[in-house]
Amino acid sequence: MRKSFATKPEMKAEGASFSIDDFKTVYSKYTTGFADFVEHPEVAVVIGENLMNYEQDQFVELASEFYTTNNKIIPLLKLLISTEVEKCQHKEVVFRQNNLCSKFLMTFSRSVARKFFKDTFSGYIQKVVTTPQCYEIDETRLVPGQILGSNLAQLVLSIKEYADILTKTKTLLPYEIVEVSKIMYNAVLTKFQGDEEFSMKTVTTFLINQIFTRVVSRPEESDIYAVETKLGLKSTRNLEMVSGGVRVICAHEVGNEPKCLDKVLASSKGLDAVFYAFSKYVVLEAPTPTQSNTTFQISRVTFDDLFILHNKIHSTATTVSDGKISCSDESKILIKKLDDTLGKPPSTTPIDGSNDRVMSDFEIVRKLERERILYRGGELSTGEKVYYITISLLVKLLKLAKESNPDDPMTLIDLLTSVLMNMSKAFVFVFDCSWFNGNDLPQNELITMCSSLVQLPQNIKTNFKHGYILHPEKNVKKTIESMISNYGAFSLSNGWNKNFDIVDDWQTLSKLFGETEVVIPEGSKLFVKREFHALKVNPKGKAQNRIILMTFNALLNIEPSSHDIMNEIELKGIKSVELFTGSPHVVIHFEAVTGRERKKKEDKTERTYILLDMAARETLLKLLFSVCFYREVLNGKKLEFDVFNGTKKSNSRIVVCVDRVVVIKKNELEHDIVYVSLKSVTITDGKTDDFKTVSFLFETLKNGGIEWVEKKFGIMKEDVCLVDIVNSLRIGKF
Repeated sequence: MRKSFATKPEMKAEGASFSIDDFKTVYSKYTTGFADFVEHPEVAVVIGENLMNYEQDQFVELASEFYTTNNKIIPLLKLLISTEVEKCQHKEVVFRQNNLCSKFLMTFSRSVARKFFKDTFSGYIQKVVTTPQCYEIDETRLVPGQILGSNLAQLVLSIKEYADILTKTKTLLPYEIVEVSKIMYNAVLTKFQGDEEFSMKTVTTFLINQIFTRVVSRPEESDIYAVETKLGLKSTRNLEMVSGGVRVICAHEVGNEPKCLDKVLASSKGLDAVFYAFSKYVVLEAPTPTQSNTTFQISRVTFDDLFILHNKIHSTATTVSDGKISCSDESKILIKKLDDTLGKPPSTTPIDGSNDRVMSDFEIVRKLERERILYRGGELSTGEKVYYITISLLVKLLKLAKESNPDDPMTLIDLLTSVLMNMSKAFVFVFDCSWFNGNDLPQNELITMCSSLVQLPQNIKTNFKHGYILHPEKNVKKTIESMISNYGAFSLSNGWNKNFDIVDDWQTLSKLFGETEVVIPEGSKLFVKREFHALKVNPKGKAQNRIILMTFNALLNIEPSSHDIMNEIELKGIKSVELFTGSPHVVIHFEAVTGRERKKKEDKTERTYILLDMAARETLLKLLFSVCFYREVLNGKKLEFDVFNGTKKSNSRIVVCVDRVVVIKKNELEHDIVYVSLKSVTITDGKTDDFKTVSFLFETLKNGGIEWVEKKFGIMKEDVCLVDIVNSLRIGKF
């Protein structure tokens, strides 16, 4: 079994262990020495340039705080910027490298603007994190239930809101960032012979792409979210999609960003001008900042940090003295003087562990969360944490791991250990088997995966309290039943199955969890219930169970047992939607209703719906918004198509919706094919040249197992555009 993953090491300097006889002498030396250090930024540059990886990152963090605290950060950044620009030979790489200059710029910006970020962006980030909407627009990463078209619409809207925040708060930007932006602009302008456009673009890249988008993608760095807060996979991905979208808009190209973000470019006209105007204000219009002259105070910096800096200064001085570092004579003199003042530091214990190993494990955990393979949900009323494992995605990941490293493949135990090794609280597992066909995995591998909890390290196993096997299809159930009856053959103890429950409907799990939200993907919910149920309440208070289905033109009220369409509310006739605080009620006010339900005149302009819960209400509103949004995108395109039997028109029609294709026969819902289950839609020749056959191949749950179903319909030759429209909605390319 693979060894436990290492935790990320922290540099700690324990004051009690310092071999310093007279603290007053050290204080005096540090006061004098670091006062010189802060006045000579070239020393910091020499030290930083000759550190590697983790040590350089640590130095940048400490030095940046040190210089910022004493109001000396601007001279240091000015030196770094001028040096970076001067040695740059090609425009394309200026401030684009992960070097000392870029690290100081990022660390400084994050530090001085922390309060600004928190005041201006915390509400926005909270909204992005908590929204039920997913912003994923990479079709290769969509999980069952996610609708790319809806995601793109919400993503673009979120980016617009982000741009509005920048515009409204530009006058509140910290003076240090304004100062650095002006320095950067002038340095680039001088270097590249008055190229104003490129100089402004460089500042935009710095401000928007490197600072403000980083605040969104990594809110914990600005204390908008606490470091210990564990964002869910969807929340993390939403933040990444927003920040990536902003970057491609500012750059006018996808560049090194995910290819899927080209969809944002096509849907965000005019936003680049907003970001450009923000940068222009900062560089050319914002008042020239005045920096106060503050007397150096050693007490502003913790001793532990000073001690670490002391070690790095001494190490650099020794290397310079040995001739292993090349720097100017002036810098050599300054470094030697500083080292003489500070003296030789007490010995320190080196850090154990490999930085590469640490980063590798950290990235594994991030990947699991980001791609919603193994991620943390909420917390039960009992205090137990909830962890979710999406089995279909997990199997793919383990298969790839085995192919890339057949001699030592990553296992489920490895992944569980990497996530849970520091877990001190009790936790439960939810094994989400939605859309996972047991026939797709050899039974022995499935058994190995199911029994792997027995192999967990004892400290993790002790905190494991219960597991829920959610939405298993019949082949998975069969394997689990075999393990229960033959537990000894699988090295399982008698009664192990008492730690697990099979749950066939996520709504049952929701009731078991109480108020805790079940945070499985929307696609997992669609695995067992592809219909949106609600209670429609009439004016007399009578509640009628209805399926709500939205086309691009109307909201359909469908009777669940017969699938009859009882009435339609035209979307263009909706005047308002009324919500109730803390209650999953929705009241829709509209102009008129058509259909079989005949009501009194005063009842024709209002419908009240009671949804399952608040999350369901948000889903309904999200769907309504997406439909209205894409009605404009698809303006003028045909969305309803007559079905023909041979050459004779039938009573059925194909209706393209934002999240599905439905076939309606007279006033009955005949077929409902959600895009998440749709494998392909193709066209073949019909019986005559005037007709074609459209085929839908999709997954469906039948008799407890996942099966492939193909439905074929005859359409007019001129209606072959149906395929392009459906595929556009599936993948988000319009």
